[in-house]
Amino acid sequence: MTEALLLTASNTFIIGPIAKFFGLIMNLFFVQGVTNLGWCIILFTLIVYIAQLPLTIKQQKFSKMSAIMNPEITKIQKKYKGKRDEESMMLMQAETKEVYAKYGTSPTGGCLPVLIQFPILYAMYRVIYNIPAYVPSIKAVYNHYGLVDMISTIPADSFTAFAKTVKVTISSVNSNTIIDVLWKLQNSTWASLKDLGSSIAGFSGAADQTYTEIKQYTMFLGINIADSPMSIFLANWSEKQFLMCFVAILIPIVSGITQYLNIILMPQPGMDDPENQMAKQMKTMNMMMPLMSVFFCFTLPTGLGLYWIAGAVIRAAEQLGINKYLDKIDINAIIEKNKEKVIKTREKQKETVNVRMSERAKQNTRSINRADSTGNSSAGSSSRSGQAPKPGSLADKANLVRKYEEKNKK
Repeated sequence: MTEALLLTASNTFIIGPIAKFFGLIMNLFFVQGVTNLGWCIILFTLIVYIAQLPLTIKQQKFSKMSAIMNPEITKIQKKYKGKRDEESMMLMQAETKEVYAKYGTSPTGGCLPVLIQFPILYAMYRVIYNIPAYVPSIKAVYNHYGLVDMISTIPADSFTAFAKTVKVTISSVNSNTIIDVLWKLQNSTWASLKDLGSSIAGFSGAADQTYTEIKQYTMFLGINIADSPMSIFLANWSEKQFLMCFVAILIPIVSGITQYLNIILMPQPGMDDPENQMAKQMKTMNMMMPLMSVFFCFTLPTGLGLYWIAGAVIRAAEQLGINKYLDKIDINAIIEKNKEKVIKTREKQKETVNVRMSERAKQNTRSINRADSTGNSSAGSSSRSGQAPKPGSLADKANLVRKYEEKNKK
């Protein structure tokens, strides 16, 4: 394992505030009696996915609309295939935009829910990686018996060196960094901690009481959610605890299976089209995502794997309901409504253009009339002589404005 740098609570832009908000929600569960952090994570996951349900439905509608829309877009792409000049590219973009407008969608219509997942996932990783930094009730446990205060009396160099033995790097010794280190301790390293503070009266008893209480909150199905499945596997393999080794491996495997189940349930139109480049990329992603999930769940804290598994199960249940809902929707009726919206939008745009042209025409007319009154304009001389105005002159422009106004009046 590489050394881990713990920075207590993250202050990263966007991620930091989201992580702190998640921590407050988990702390609320804890205060209300859900004191096992595994169940807190599952409840939290349920709330997150229910909150995202409207966006998920919108994404699924976009996918279903794409099944009807993609043949038209493919036809446009074939039409301009091999043409790289600026005019052709602009025409292709304009025609593609027309198709999206006709169906009431946009090229990024299905991306928003996916993009939202990234800050949520990373913020959740920060919380689970160092729960005491975000959940005040858990943080307080570490000093219920005065353990943090006792450790603060140990020479800073000695504690910093001890932190490195448990693969944690700290820049200074204070109550926050002490708790950071305590959060990463496993069974064997708690024993090493007691050796470190053996000269302090009551230290061993405080360490035992703190460890016993923390285990009540962090152990889920016999596994500490702060430890990675890899570290659990290695620790139990050396002690020949093969059942726990199996449980540790089971977490990433279940995560990969549930992720793949979600991919099967999610409708993916156009995936069989050999000329659809996006479909080829999606197929590759669909193969890679479950494998990446297995890898990450094996190396990251078990709590994060629990979040992924719970999220995948909840998504699968949601997807079954969404599929039934979308089967009842008349897509053609939605397309007709979208076409009506496009027509109304164009009419409003035309009205706006006409109003602007009319205002500009009136301004030009007033300026020409003022020029006529001074007698310095070619408009006046031309009208008095009865000759046609010179092209591009004020008189010529005045005639164009008058014709435009007369046409609008009719």
